[in-house]
Amino acid sequence: MEPIVALTDSFPGASGAVDSTELRKNLAGLIIRDTSGIPRAGIFPRHANALVFSRVDMYLDIAAFEGVSVRGGGPLFMANDGLAQVQLAAAPASNSRIDVLYFKQNENGYGGFADGVTTAIFGVVTGTAAASPTKPSITGIAGATELATITIPSTATATNSSGVVITNTFQYTAAAGGLLLFRTTAERDLFSAVASQHGYVLANSTEYLWNSSAWATIIPTQPTRGIASFSTDASGLGSITHGLGSTPSAVILTPAFTTDTNSVSAIVKPTVGALTSTTIQVVTYRTDSSVRLTGTTVQIHWVAFP
Repeated sequence: MEPIVALTDSFPGASGAVDSTELRKNLAGLIIRDTSGIPRAGIFPRHANALVFSRVDMYLDIAAFEGVSVRGGGPLFMANDGLAQVQLAAAPASNSRIDVLYFKQNENGYGGFADGVTTAIFGVVTGTAAASPTKPSITGIAGATELATITIPSTATATNSSGVVITNTFQYTAAAGGLLLFRTTAERDLFSAVASQHGYVLANSTEYLWNSSAWATIIPTQPTRGIASFSTDASGLGSITHGLGSTPSAVILTPAFTTDTNSVSAIVKPTVGALTSTTIQVVTYRTDSSVRLTGTTVQIHWVAFP
């Protein structure tokens, strides 16, 4: 019985059998995909720094990166292997505008692609000047992957002029099964993740797992620890942020030093008070009198167990 949907030619496989459109479909399984099966375009994170920078002229500097654009049902792996420059149009005569910087691979003469050329490019969509400018869309540019937006006021003579705002808007991608970076929880929530996808939000330094209904915080399985310095209040209390993401099952506190020098034996004795999913309440006493230490700077070594 003939299959209803034909398999693509394999890679590697019969010499010369696979073409460009088939190969990208074969490679689609290597990239994180959404619930519709579409590979996620974006940048593979060498780091979490900006890629697009201003200059003393109307050009932009673009740092090296490895990325993915998506066209024809699969990924196109691309790289900027050094510092590149792209020119923007002169500032508008009045008001301001928003430009969008992108990269793409032009394709022509196969798979129904008809860009006219076959070069990899950085492109800019120049926005329309207005008192309240809007960001132009690049959705009509097949295979375009956004890198940044640039707001250009009428007074700009260079991309580092006052009032010019460069926002690195590129999204991150990763290999299938990998940890996917997001700048914010709002960006994370826009992604239609498949079950078991792990994500990391840079804004709050927190790892999450998509459990098919929500992004659940990954709770550490190892203890957290540190040295906390604080001034006790009128009740001899202080607070430590433990970073477990859940209420500790146990806590160890040991004293480091105190600024109370009224007695040689006035060493702080820390005890555990209330515990929450974020903090450890510390109750401090003097070891020579069991009187609470109030208004005193103390330093505590601590370990919190999940």
